[in-house]
Amino acid sequence: MNTKLDSPNDISKSLPAMFKALGDDTRFAIVTLIAKRPLCGKAIARILTLSESAISQHLKILRECGLVSGEKRGYWVHYTVNHPIIDELLQELKKAAGSKENGVWNE
Repeated sequence: MNTKLDSPNDISKSLPAMFKALGDDTRFAIVTLIAKRPLCGKAIARILTLSESAISQHLKILRECGLVSGEKRGYWVHYTVNHPIIDELLQELKKAAGSKENGVWNE
């Protein structure tokens, strides 16, 4: 899944990869955790009771599609949610679902 975003305009091409990434329970749990505060891979592994190598593989997928980013702090890399991309993802989902006027969904 090599869908790294080169610019914000690339999001429409990356939507399927993002939804696929979030469709995995573990990756969704990781995004939920790091949306609250930055965490290193070891902390995520401890919280989710998974191996660090499994978490690393999940984080790689999340990074490649642009949903998370990592920042090196000393020995550890702390991961955070890429909030602008999440916001764009939500906007694209709203567009795809249509709009709601007077309680009725329009296409």
